Amino acid sequence: MRAFIVEDHVMFREVVTRICERELGYEVVGATGLGQEAVSQILAHEPDVVLLDLNLPDMDGFAVAKAILESRPATRIVAFSAYVDDYTMYRMEKSGMAGFVDKTTSIVATLRTALETVSQGKAYFTAAYYAAKKRRDADTQFFTKILSERECTFVMLASRGLSDVEIAPILGISVRTAETHRSHILHKLKLSGTPKLIAFAVERGLVLSSRKSRG
Repeated sequence: MRAFIVEDHVMFREVVTRICERELGYEVVGATGLGQEAVSQILAHEPDVVLLDLNLPDMDGFAVAKAILESRPATRIVAFSAYVDDYTMYRMEKSGMAGFVDKTTSIVATLRTALETVSQGKAYFTAAYYAAKKRRDADTQFFTKILSERECTFVMLASRGLSDVEIAPILGISVRTAETHRSHILHKLKLSGTPKLIAFAVERGLVLSSRKSRG
């Protein structure tokens, strides 16, 4: 098996490399801590499996996975992150990736098991993923069942404190449409104003801010 590692924490990247090479006998064909560089190198080296940190300094990990899978859909991607909030787990389910490892678990043992599993063509997700999915499936008012993808994107932008005037050009809409979006979202979520919308976004993981301090 040929592996590529995407992780900007050097020490953790070395640990993952050691697991791949010494314990599993994989050939590590490359490693980087940057998303854009990862996409170009992975498409060039064509590894069998990619280990991908979802929280990179320059690019959303889900965007990295999408770019890879659009060009090489057979690539097995195992994501890892310390963040297991509801929206991250929802995005994992929709991403097409082969596995997810929660960094707050016994990461070395869990990652080893995950790699062995996906190398056999199976999927591997840690307990936090399934717990989040169970909560989401049972909750008829879960926000992904109420808001559209466009509205979720709006909430992520609003979570940074951006005004409707600032959000409008990012989404390619008019300011009036942005104002309407905000009003409809607040109504759907039964929230009384933007401060509570921001608090909701943070609680549910609908944020765009860099979160590298925890991985």
